[in-house]
Amino acid sequence: MITDAYLPLVTDTSNPWISLFKGIHDQYISGLPWDGNVLYGMAQAYTLVQVLKAAGRNPTRAGVVKTLETTKLTGGPGLAPYGYASSNHLGSLGVQVTTVGADGSLATVGPVYTSTDAGPITQYAGTPYEVTLPRVPWLREQNYCNAQTLQPVAWVEFQRKLGQFDVHALREIRSALSLWLGI
Repeated sequence: MITDAYLPLVTDTSNPWISLFKGIHDQYISGLPWDGNVLYGMAQAYTLVQVLKAAGRNPTRAGVVKTLETTKLTGGPGLAPYGYASSNHLGSLGVQVTTVGADGSLATVGPVYTSTDAGPITQYAGTPYEVTLPRVPWLREQNYCNAQTLQPVAWVEFQRKLGQFDVHALREIRSALSLWLGI
């Protein structure tokens, strides 16, 4: 099967983001499978913190949206930069072709390609992002932000929605994120 990837493969142990996220997984949430869902969640958490940090000390929904539309996000685990502006919220501007073998193994094919909704497809000329973890001392765990709608949701509502998860796993995730973010 042929697909595409906008994050490094979970099996790419040479990638510093995979090493970092796998280490967090193994230490704090080893009861969960190490898969693309966990990687995606960690990547989204990193990006959300990056946006909240850029939005300032007392972010509002409008402030977070404006920050997302006007700030070039740098660093992070994506294979290519994000493409956000007031007229679009494209997300990742690039992908890498990936094959899935009959045994479930993953392999990338060729370089990362980028495009916009109106532009040509080109080979990405950028360099891989370095691992730079933000320090956000004012961020507290009472709230999180839904990255799809950018609407704040109380932590208890988040827990209610995730009621099917083991409470111990939620505690471990919460603890890992607190340690990772230094809060």
